[in-house]
Amino acid sequence: MFSSKSPVLKIAGYVLIGFFLLIIIIAFGMPDFITPMGRNPQILAKVNGKPVYAQDFLRFRNIATGGRVTDNSMDQMLMTNYIVDQLMLEKASNLGFTPTKATTLMQIRSLPELIDERTGAYSPALLESLLQQNNWNYSQFFNVMREYMTRETLRDFIHQGITVSTNEVEALHAASGTKTTVAYSLLTSNDIRQRYAASLNITDEAVEEQLRSDRRERQDPETDRARVRANLERAKYLEVEDDIVSRINDLVESNANFNTVFNTLRGKSGVSKSFGLGEPIVDDTKEAMPLAFASSRIFTDNFMKMQIGEPSKAIKTPEGIYVFTIIRRETPRSLTRMEIEEDRELLYDETSRAVFDSISRKLLEDAKIEIFLGN
Repeated sequence: MFSSKSPVLKIAGYVLIGFFLLIIIIAFGMPDFITPMGRNPQILAKVNGKPVYAQDFLRFRNIATGGRVTDNSMDQMLMTNYIVDQLMLEKASNLGFTPTKATTLMQIRSLPELIDERTGAYSPALLESLLQQNNWNYSQFFNVMREYMTRETLRDFIHQGITVSTNEVEALHAASGTKTTVAYSLLTSNDIRQRYAASLNITDEAVEEQLRSDRRERQDPETDRARVRANLERAKYLEVEDDIVSRINDLVESNANFNTVFNTLRGKSGVSKSFGLGEPIVDDTKEAMPLAFASSRIFTDNFMKMQIGEPSKAIKTPEGIYVFTIIRRETPRSLTRMEIEEDRELLYDETSRAVFDSISRKLLEDAKIEIFLGN
């Protein structure tokens, strides 16, 4: 009976809350469920002091689930989404977006589903049929229509502040479509210990001196010396590691090329497999081992803007010290005009969802909510 673009179906779908269904539950959890003594059983919740009546929630639940049977967990989730919807309507009302009675009546009379195909005029009989199908009285339908129009006005208002430029579309396309390959050098922790063995050596005299100078080290005569030696070795290792990092970073800041940095580090060389934005970064071997430096801020903050052959600063990982450079960057072809418009629409929708999500989060954070459902 209704087309897929019908305002009636939009009403039944509660279009606005679709943005929040899972995000809100995951981000905030459920509000507290309590049972105050002597409460009215027809009041299932209170939002900023305003009651949520059972008949209103049950109508919402029936629309959202298509009349399917729900359990308590689903009811709690639906109640949270109903509250988000009511908070959005309250926000819209405060902004003056609630339509007048006359405007709402005009919208109802213009619904395609209520126009008689034979006369081309509004048909009270079709309205009566619609009310019977949805188990609504006229007052309920009028309020649902007014709420729908309020949501649409709020959404249009928010959308006016959202723009997506061609440059943004092309930049996102370039970033998401670019394939990158890096070369790296790794000086492992074991290599550092072997190469700097003399510097890392801790003498018996150094252990005894530490025990004499710091009484707190004297805990157990049988284990004190081994523990103190291990601590001194660790401290020495960190000093050596920091010195290597400092020398590498000094070279990078003086605009040395990667070969100079590579030869100074004298680590084991390797190359990554080609990767795109958000894809795992592994070495180009049969084992395809993950590269530890890929999660560092030095890598994530810089690899997209680094020039080919430009050396990175040193990256300390549990494996050892890494440096890397970009050796290949494959950029995607330019978008056609039609593709730009298609991607613009997708990016616009994603931005809209993010904006509505941000608004809903703020409304939930600021609201005082009590839910009695299920108690």
